[in-house]
Amino acid sequence: MRQFCTQLLLLLFLAFALSCDDSFLKENNKTHEEFDLQATLYVIPSAAFTEVSITLADLKNKDFKVIQYPRIVHFESLKGHIDESGRMAFRIKVDQFESDVRIEPIHLGDIVLDIGNFGYLSIGVAHHNFGNPLLKLNPHLLDFGVSRTPELFTIQNDGNGYLYITITDHPSWLNVTTLSEEPVKNKTYTLHPYSQLELMAVCNRENWAPGVYEGGIVIESNDLSQSQHTLQVQMSVREKGNTDNIIPLPGNVVDCEFNKVTNILYIAESNKNKIYAFDLATSTIVKEMTLTRNVYGLSLSEDNKTLFAGQSARVSVIDAGSLTEISAIETDFITTDVIDGENGYYYFSKKEGDFNSYFYTYNTTTEEISPSGTFIDQMEGSAIVKIKNKPLLLTTRPDSSPNGLTLGDISNGKPTYLKYWHQSFGAKLWQYTDGSVIVGQQGILFKTPSVNTTNPISRIGLLKPKTSSPEDEFGYHYSWLDLSTATRSIWGLYHTIHDDEMPYPRIIEWDDNTYHIRRYVDYEDYYTTVSGVTNFYKTMPHYLFASKDGKSIILVKNLLGDDPHHPVVVVDAWHLEVIDVSNE
Repeated sequence: MRQFCTQLLLLLFLAFALSCDDSFLKENNKTHEEFDLQATLYVIPSAAFTEVSITLADLKNKDFKVIQYPRIVHFESLKGHIDESGRMAFRIKVDQFESDVRIEPIHLGDIVLDIGNFGYLSIGVAHHNFGNPLLKLNPHLLDFGVSRTPELFTIQNDGNGYLYITITDHPSWLNVTTLSEEPVKNKTYTLHPYSQLELMAVCNRENWAPGVYEGGIVIESNDLSQSQHTLQVQMSVREKGNTDNIIPLPGNVVDCEFNKVTNILYIAESNKNKIYAFDLATSTIVKEMTLTRNVYGLSLSEDNKTLFAGQSARVSVIDAGSLTEISAIETDFITTDVIDGENGYYYFSKKEGDFNSYFYTYNTTTEEISPSGTFIDQMEGSAIVKIKNKPLLLTTRPDSSPNGLTLGDISNGKPTYLKYWHQSFGAKLWQYTDGSVIVGQQGILFKTPSVNTTNPISRIGLLKPKTSSPEDEFGYHYSWLDLSTATRSIWGLYHTIHDDEMPYPRIIEWDDNTYHIRRYVDYEDYYTTVSGVTNFYKTMPHYLFASKDGKSIILVKNLLGDDPHHPVVVVDAWHLEVIDVSNE
């Protein structure tokens, strides 16, 4: 684009009002004693004479005359005087000229001054037509609260011009970097028309007293309508200690189940082989029981009345209401998950061995245990889901690639093979409360299959960790998922070492109809003692459950280590955090 410049004269040295010493004067290897001023005079057309001045500290009380200048520059007088303070001034005007919008300035020539008892001083003259850039911030506020999760913000150029931005200031408790964690303060970035720069901000609460802190990220730019923008930021520093919504748990948690009818969370811990019942209504542990064997897993029946505890060579059948054992089943393996087929049969998952491709059927009448597998009845996979309100099982292999998906009929108790799909959906499966949709651990959603379902199964949606995440064929790994009928939500825990934007585990809520991200929810650090040091420590949620009314979520967490390949700190610092999500 070409344009005539008709703006008012803009005349400035890059370092105006400079005190010029040897760092501003560079000797030129020419036949005359000539020096270059290490600053540039930027001009635009103007019909009126305008004064330009600069202070040269080492050149005082000297006369000067202009002996060379660009043709489009006119001087009111070609002679002048540098006063006793070193101030040199002259008045010029500039003819109109055509100018292209461009990223770099154009050199128009040089003004050469003959200064008495000194020599020649050359001043570069340039013009920079950067167009009409327009800076916009998104968002306008970063509220970290007590979270250590990085916040992203975007500086956008919504104008038809080149935008030059510099972050000149931000609070000392804030680190502002690129997504690759390079500091950005006092660095200049160029944004082309209609482009943007995404940056990351992280709080540093070390050695800051409890309280709320506010400040701003100051951004200087060449936006002609507003040269300075400020992004407001604030954070909170907690009092030493844990808040009331954080409840310590004894021992080492190995599994959890949640009853959405009663809002009771069942927690299995392996140090003392206990099961605890936590009541969300009172935020207290209301019951507990001790098992006779090492516990490895908990399962809840479809009607929420029976709890199963998988142990070493034993399965305990427990009344979920009273937390008392109804019966015990002896096995010759370690059971993790149990499915109640509601047909007089239970289906057991084995902890290890058999490549996680086998499961076992238990006849409650005859007390017979029999295996299922590829070479037995074509039913394989140790991760099992009973389709709600139907005599059907879905099984998948946790440790194989692909995981595979097998559909079996349990109308007669023993599973009967119906169909197999050679696909991966993840090592664990969840289902909608009406049994219509299956969600795999990789965030892939598909309609609950039948014998008539095509092969391969078509996905109907994908849970993405970020709106900008691509439609990955293999999905994204979520450590845990949960569904809330009350709010039509899917909740998930996501953690990866491959995304600098998400260095810490994230809690994500999606719409269960559109699968769009609704929000991210922050959680708190845990105040505890590790190796004799009492402090706030980063945490990692392992389980997440939404309450019956969808107004709260319960996190079951432990500490998060600094090594991304071994993120869990090996200490018994398990705890619950109950978060109110009704007003977010």
